[in-house]
This record gives sequence, structure tokens and C-alpha cells, in this order.
Amino acid sequence: MELQAARKDFEAHGLGLAAITYDNPETLGDFAERKGIEYPLLADPTSETLRRFGMFDPDASAANIPGGAAPGVAYPGYLWIDRAGVVRERYLDGSYDDRRTAGSVIGALFPALLSKESRTLAAPHATLALAQSDREIVPGNRLTLALDLVLPEGMHVYAREARGYRPIELALEPSPTWTLSPVQYPAAETLKVAQLDEEIPVHTGRVALRVEAALVVDPALLRTLETSPGQRTTLHLKGVLRYQACDATQCFPPCEVPVAWDIAVRPLDFERTDPFLRKPPK
Repeated sequence: MELQAARKDFEAHGLGLAAITYDNPETLGDFAERKGIEYPLLADPTSETLRRFGMFDPDASAANIPGGAAPGVAYPGYLWIDRAGVVRERYLDGSYDDRRTAGSVIGALFPALLSKESRTLAAPHATLALAQSDREIVPGNRLTLALDLVLPEGMHVYAREARGYRPIELALEPSPTWTLSPVQYPAAETLKVAQLDEEIPVHTGRVALRVEAALVVDPALLRTLETSPGQRTTLHLKGVLRYQACDATQCFPPCEVPVAWDIAVRPLDFERTDPFLRKPPK
């Protein structure tokens, strides 16, 4: 369903879209009809193709996949394959309880798309914008959070590698609801200060910070979704951005800017194809 929603974004950048699973053609045809899927669904009942592309998961079983499944399914993930059949990028996840969204993959391939629906916040000496790869997810999804700090010409902030200075830091509040990746900071530039005989790591211009956040499959959350209006709820990821802005003549006082992302959550889809259609190949 996520791929169907993201199909136009892939196609707008010249990428075709297809999905491959161990399911038989009857199962895939039933799924496509029920869900209105408009991209190709490829059947690989023997998992031969999944093995050839290194996507076969020998440890998968019905016990660790929501809704149950046959053992030996593929790792959840995405491959970007060019016209010559060469795999250009691989985005494979190790668990069905922690898997990238299609929006997150699009954001990794085309970073500018993450900022197309950004919202701005007031920030000292800079422009601050927040964005996210997905507005709505299900438990077990991993989305990308984006923060862009844009500094005026002649201004800089200190990078994480700077010693003896106040470096930029995005600190998100810990929560049992989310599993957060380390913050991804851009590569630093070198500021040469002749008077101090120093070379200081800094950032100038647009400073793009990224975090991957996986929504934990929690029984309490699933129960909340069952009783919420429309089976939807909104969760919040909060934190603070710390930095010290400087120009060629002075450093301004260090500042902290509260930041937050709102993420809508819907239930997992446990609807399965009729068992008769899911019969294994002969």
C-alpha cells in the first residue's frame, strides 16, 4: 500500500516500480484487486530470484512476522536496479518489525524531496525547517526525520568534531515508543583562523540533519488504535536543537530551539488472502 501511494514519486524521477514476493500468482492477483495495486507484482514461489539478489531470509518464520507467513520469505527492503540489470542501491532491513517506508527510500535517493513539504520555525540567526518522509505510518515502519538549518552568508556554526567550542547538536527525547538512529550530520568544512593559528570544523550555508525513527510494535499502541476514532492516532517526536552561530567578528550566545514532528499512525493490515489461493506450488 505504501508503494502504491509513492508510485508517482518514483515515476516522476524516471524509476519504474515492481514488487517481488514468494507468493503465488493467485495470491498476488487477489491482493492487487483488493488493494487497488497498479504496479507489477512478481511471483517467486521458489524464492530463486530472492536468493540470487541476496534478499532471501533463511531465519524468517511465522512466529516473527506480523500476521503469520511461510518461512524463508525475503528481507523487507528495496533494490534500485538500472536498465543494464546492475543493482545501484540496496535498502534491506533485517526485521518486519523495523522496516523502511517507501517515502524514506525516496528521501534517501532524492534528498531534495524531503524538504518539499517542510515547515519553518523561528530560530536565532538562521532559518530552521522541519520535514519528514511520511505523514502516516504503521507500527514497525521506519521513517526519516529531516531538519535543515540555513545560515546567512558569512555565518557558521561549529561541527560535532570541534573541540573547545559549542558544537551543533540535535537531541531527541528518548521514548519506548521509538527506536532512533544516531543523528546524521553533514561533512564539516574547515575554518582557518589565522589569529589563533587554528583550523576549526564548522558548517556554513544549509546544514542538513537526518534521523531514522522506527515505531515499535507495541501491544498497548495496537489496542489504542483499535479504540481510537477512525483507528488513527497521532504521536509526537520532540527534541531540541542546540548550536552557536558566529560570523567573522563575533560569536552569539549559544541557543536551544525546541523541535517536534507529528506522525499519524494507522493499524497494521492483517487481512489475508483466502487460504485456498495461498496453496504452495506443486
